[in-house]
Amino acid sequence: MTKRFVQHLGDDQLVYGMPKHMVGVSTKESLARWQEKWAREAAEKEQEKEPEKAKHYWTVHPKPDACDVCKGMEGIAFAEEPERPHPNCRCRIEKHDKPPVDTQWTFDGSQFCLKNGKCWPAVSGPLKKGSLPPGVYTITGNAVAIGKDDPRYCDEKGNCWWVPIEPDFDAGGRGHFGIHPDGGDTGTQGCIGLTNRDTNDAYHALKNAKGQKIYVR
Repeated sequence: MTKRFVQHLGDDQLVYGMPKHMVGVSTKESLARWQEKWAREAAEKEQEKEPEKAKHYWTVHPKPDACDVCKGMEGIAFAEEPERPHPNCRCRIEKHDKPPVDTQWTFDGSQFCLKNGKCWPAVSGPLKKGSLPPGVYTITGNAVAIGKDDPRYCDEKGNCWWVPIEPDFDAGGRGHFGIHPDGGDTGTQGCIGLTNRDTNDAYHALKNAKGQKIYVR
């Protein structure tokens, strides 16, 4: 009699490049659990590292036609380069430098990120004197909602708000910068303009951010 060979996959083994228990997972609830898990593991790894060795973080940028698992990795700052969840993953994985001092936020010209948290797509410049000069900035006030009279400070969903920031260094006479949705014409006069359609979550993340630091590269 021919013996049948049966392979039992453990929960930590991969099926088609993905953890067994993730195959077929596409519900928002499951993705939310995985996002929380990734963020928690990233934070734990960060704490385990020696400060002088933790000089980088990684972000994932899925293609428009990416799977739900890949899209669930977007907006997370990883303490180590994340593994691709399946062999055909074509997401762009970017490596970023950590700030030289303890800061709660970073801006690299294309993403505005909360430390060990979410990232939002953003721009600075090229209007007037151009983009925000690199260096460390202090958030001098909490996020406040403003009127819809000036579309430059509103996103497509109608969220209009402003957060003042000032450089901790001599920015060549420049100042009175801020963070706000990048409404109206594309680009800012040096402020950090968030470009996603709905910036409500960023607004709430900045509602009690007065005194926190931003590292601009």
